[in-house]
Amino acid sequence: MENDVVAKYQAILAKELEKWPMVEIRNFIKESNSRNTESLLTKEDIVGVSTEKNFISTKADTTTVSTEGYKIVEARFFVFVPDTSRRGDKMSLAFNSLNRRVLVTSIATVFEVFDLELLLPEYLFLQFKRPEFDRYARFNSWGSARETFTWEDMCRVKIPLPPIEVQRAIVALYTCAEEARKIAAEARELLKKACPAMVQSAAHYKVGAFR
Repeated sequence: MENDVVAKYQAILAKELEKWPMVEIRNFIKESNSRNTESLLTKEDIVGVSTEKNFISTKADTTTVSTEGYKIVEARFFVFVPDTSRRGDKMSLAFNSLNRRVLVTSIATVFEVFDLELLLPEYLFLQFKRPEFDRYARFNSWGSARETFTWEDMCRVKIPLPPIEVQRAIVALYTCAEEARKIAAEARELLKKACPAMVQSAAHYKVGAFR
């Protein structure tokens, strides 16, 4: 059921996106270099960036480090790690949907969508989550000892750009599909836990029935 839900969403999205022109995102985004110089955020706000396109607990030892050099990721801002080496075929990128600010390492690149009337950040994030983006990022990463996907490379990324109301509808559709997927996953896990108990109960019932 989970795969069916995701497959249906992807099919609908792919068909819808074919209708709209491809545009570079450089006209809608700008880099942010805001640092935690006033120590308004703490070590508890430090997060890592996953290739699964979300925030994770940082793997770095922050016991003795200062947070002043860390970059601030505001709500609805993006962050990605330019270094694409040793990450398989995926790029470490996340969108801050936490409704609070977080801190990331200074080597990460933070940016925002500044023209919200033409591009919805949540819609842009869906484009980044598509396998096509990861393939594009890996193909356009350059370097010898270490391959990187730079800010300029990010600015050259092209996405289909429908009207803002269509973007909202696509995001809403994805949200519904994702919720259905989660419900299906939770139901499957509950069934796994319930089945042994049901079998045991049935066995006890049969034993008692023939006494």
